[in-house]
Amino acid sequence: MKQTQMLKIRSYLAELGLEKDEISVFLYLNSHGRSSVLGISRGLDTGRTKLYTLLEQLLDKQIVVAHKRHYGTNYEAASLRSLEFLVAEIEAQAEKMKRSLPSVINTLTEMRHKSPLGSRTIEYRGIDGLNQMNFHLNQANGLIQVFELAQLGQHPGIDPNFAEKLREQRVASRYKI
Repeated sequence: MKQTQMLKIRSYLAELGLEKDEISVFLYLNSHGRSSVLGISRGLDTGRTKLYTLLEQLLDKQIVVAHKRHYGTNYEAASLRSLEFLVAEIEAQAEKMKRSLPSVINTLTEMRHKSPLGSRTIEYRGIDGLNQMNFHLNQANGLIQVFELAQLGQHPGIDPNFAEKLREQRVASRYKI
């Protein structure tokens, strides 16, 4: 099989919700037929313990079938029509989400209108971020909530005297922090 065809198949299976390793196991079983965990392990050069979880997931998705025998269990890819079942499940889920969307949008809109208009959460990083944050703090009115990993004077690259000067300005401004 051509490489581009295999990539398209893998991509399609991923869109159906299969993970990379699940795809590999499914494709192995589809091309090699019924196999034991040991056979799959050797064929894919992967550990057996990992395969048990993957096979359970594929069984749950009903695209792999288990044949239990007195000497062990063999697995094989289910009928390829089982993929139609996965597509139908995705369609049903998408339809449900589509029907729920107006209600979700209304609820989110109500939540937006109930939140304080001036309230925002902003994340800053690095020295430039600290400078930007301090610029905004000097323009604030009322309550300020600040979450820092360490006190300002303990950040690398910040002059402790600068940090102390900012602290004094905040105390003098009587912000609620």
